Amino acid sequence: MLIDPDTVGLSKSVSKASRNEKEDMATDVGHATDDGQTKVYIYYGSNAGTCKALAYHLLDATSAHGCKGEIAVLDKIANGAFPKDGPVLIVTASYEGNPTDDAGYFVEYLKTAKSDALTGVQYAVFGCGHPDWASTFMAIPSYIDTRLSQLGAERLCDRGQGDASRADLFDEFDEWEEKLWVKLKRTYTNVAALDPNVQEQQRLHADINSTHRQNLLRYEFLQSVKVISNEVISKGNVEMKRHLVLELPEEASYRAGDYLGLLPTTPLPVVMRALVRLNLHVDDTITLKGSNGGGALPIDTPISALSLFSEYFELEQPATVKQIKILAERSTEDTSKVALERYAQPEVYESDISEKRISVLALLEEFPQLPISVSEYIEMVPSMKMRQYSISSSPLDVPNRVTLTFSVLDAPHVSGRGARYYGTATHFLSELVPGARIHAAVRPSNEGFHPPADPTIPMLMGCAGSGIAPFRSFVQERALQKASGREVGPALLFYGCHSPDTDLLYDQEMAEWQRQGVVSVRHAFSRAADHSEGCKYVQDRVWHDREEVTALFKAGARVYVCGSAPMAQSLQSTTVKILAEGKGISEQEAEALYTSLKSSRFSLDVFS
Repeated sequence: MLIDPDTVGLSKSVSKASRNEKEDMATDVGHATDDGQTKVYIYYGSNAGTCKALAYHLLDATSAHGCKGEIAVLDKIANGAFPKDGPVLIVTASYEGNPTDDAGYFVEYLKTAKSDALTGVQYAVFGCGHPDWASTFMAIPSYIDTRLSQLGAERLCDRGQGDASRADLFDEFDEWEEKLWVKLKRTYTNVAALDPNVQEQQRLHADINSTHRQNLLRYEFLQSVKVISNEVISKGNVEMKRHLVLELPEEASYRAGDYLGLLPTTPLPVVMRALVRLNLHVDDTITLKGSNGGGALPIDTPISALSLFSEYFELEQPATVKQIKILAERSTEDTSKVALERYAQPEVYESDISEKRISVLALLEEFPQLPISVSEYIEMVPSMKMRQYSISSSPLDVPNRVTLTFSVLDAPHVSGRGARYYGTATHFLSELVPGARIHAAVRPSNEGFHPPADPTIPMLMGCAGSGIAPFRSFVQERALQKASGREVGPALLFYGCHSPDTDLLYDQEMAEWQRQGVVSVRHAFSRAADHSEGCKYVQDRVWHDREEVTALFKAGARVYVCGSAPMAQSLQSTTVKILAEGKGISEQEAEALYTSLKSSRFSLDVFS
């Protein structure tokens, strides 16, 4: 593939340093403005930006050398009106032997100009070329340099050239520029040595505010947390599970069973859908005016559309009945109005909107002719919310490090409408790389959802999938306590996943802790029940091992459950059955008994 030499990326800064070079002394011309500054004229030919950027670098350098610079495209002087009261510096490229789009007329002028047309002009040329066009590598810069001399102009220094296929293009420009300024300083009385003070003023200075978003969203307590590692720990055709290690500030502390709260950003594909529907460019700048949305919006602060919708709003939140009614009122078409009014009916709303998680954005996509402004849409979508994840490590391991265990939600949308559904926070977490910093903070869990203060008290734990997170911290803590010489009580962990070959998380760790006598793990494999005593789900395995469960419960075990609401409900039903069987009572009586014990012996961490 042929590459335009002017499209090479500016990944390397162009140096402004200069060095002393021995060159032939030239006649002192001494052109200057009324304020004593030498005027320097810079012209460029550029299709995609590289030569333009180099030319603007020269413009910055003029003031650092006590000069006054002017800049324009080469076609600006296609009428032959060359300035003669200061040096003319030209930076241009060749494109398959042709001039750039903004230098074509200039080159045509040179072809027809009279031989003495440019007498009194002093100039220098730097060209970019690409070796893929070997026969025309420097055709245009070389032609301009030669032709200017033929027309009577005086060459200040040899033409510089850069190979656009190589990273050292910028080194080549640096070398040419250093020689150029040495020559200009000797040729023009008012060209000064490089002024480091002016150079420092020209450097970019970045003022960083790392708390602006969290303060506006009222999560001032979040701290800077560093990513240590982020690994996939599942295999095969299952929902991806990851293990994330984070380093907390030194002063932070936590307990096994606590959460980590964090502020995510909306996945890019979702943001792009919103920008498409609102007819916005990704780099459009939006300045919000008026109400500050309860302090949750960047009012009077220019912000890109991409940043605004990714950082400040929940774009996948299911639409409310009120929002649907507002859209219906705004509809100018009978078809969409009727459809939206139907969605707002309680029985239809629950099945077609709430359960299918249909957002305002999805409704706007369903009815593309529905008029809505950017501000109207912003008023409808809720502010970004903090997420909480169970910490899957014990502070007895590394006190200022936490681990998170999570499933990455990325699947066809449950609505069946084509778009994929991305978990906002899990997608955000999955893309973090080692060394990245995010805003997060430890958040205490329910007081009951911690390992017993007395490590000899038995534990019964039930979970599925990434719900193992808090129980890894519980078991790890018990293992570390035992390693330090403390006595620990028995623990049963019932853990459900798809199969031992796909998402059996922390299996090697658990096997070692089981060998140490810290825990006994009982599996339930939904896709490989033959490897789990015929039990597909956690509740099946709990019922299968109910005698051991009953014995441990009678020994004073605390019971912990972490997982989805349906799983928690199934485990509750199984617990009631076990109580009824063990005590020889009815299930109604067992239900009442479970309720009476729930606050003192059972701790649940249930998520939707």
